[in-house]
Amino acid sequence: MPKPPLMELNVTFNILVLTIGSLFNGTLLVIFIRERTMRTVANAYIVNLALTDLVLTIGFLPLFTVNILTGKWLFGDIVCKMVNFLGVGMLAVSVYTFSALSAERYYTICNILHLRSNSTCYLNKKHTTLITIISIWVFSCLLSIPYGINARVIEDSCVRVKYSEDATQYMRVAVRNALRGA
Repeated sequence: MPKPPLMELNVTFNILVLTIGSLFNGTLLVIFIRERTMRTVANAYIVNLALTDLVLTIGFLPLFTVNILTGKWLFGDIVCKMVNFLGVGMLAVSVYTFSALSAERYYTICNILHLRSNSTCYLNKKHTTLITIISIWVFSCLLSIPYGINARVIEDSCVRVKYSEDATQYMRVAVRNALRGA
């Protein structure tokens, strides 16, 4: 039975992204580790993005490519939960890293202007960058816990089960009571 052309295109694209993404992001990580001159604040954020992309390309694309080819999820419930947890987590890490990188660029420009005027401006240090990156990862992992918990294999598909309206209402009441100290 021949595969539909769209499926072949999707699989080819996934293999291409896996190959190029792994090669370039892996090379970037190696350069950052070996070359001390590359260890700047801005590059730390770029490396964080490369690490996130590497996790996604190596950890997810092969699984999803097999899923596309077979038409079903073959990797079980635990891997389904892990894929959902890490997928949402890596997305959050990317978004927050871009935000932190933008803020760092702003502060860099601000510091250059500070040299020309007497205005005060935040000076970004390397240890602040490390703390920021660690915080991004911790917050992103915490944010993605519900997605991992609520993922399961149903009818040979890895899906996220949505909360029912009753469960959502229960969570609102529980959070409100917790905030009130009840």
